[in-house]
Amino acid sequence: MVFLQNTTFSKIAMKDYQESQFQVLEYKIQDISANSESPNIIFAGFRYSDSANVVGTITEKMKLLSIMLQKTKIKTSILFR
Repeated sequence: MVFLQNTTFSKIAMKDYQESQFQVLEYKIQDISANSESPNIIFAGFRYSDSANVVGTITEKMKLLSIMLQKTKIKTSILFR
């Protein structure tokens, strides 16, 4: 089970109900999916660094793996406050 709050995620393991949190700053997450049969989290989003639409996996150890789907010609700017 995954809860989304801006760029901070909470993951609850179904086997022992342990909660862990992690941040995803380099992507704008548009869709996220979790399955009780897999410890991994799948997401679709927009990668800020190269304006690519991606589908990615967040592993059980919170490692982020992404596969580029399509590059866009949109220039991006990031504003930190």
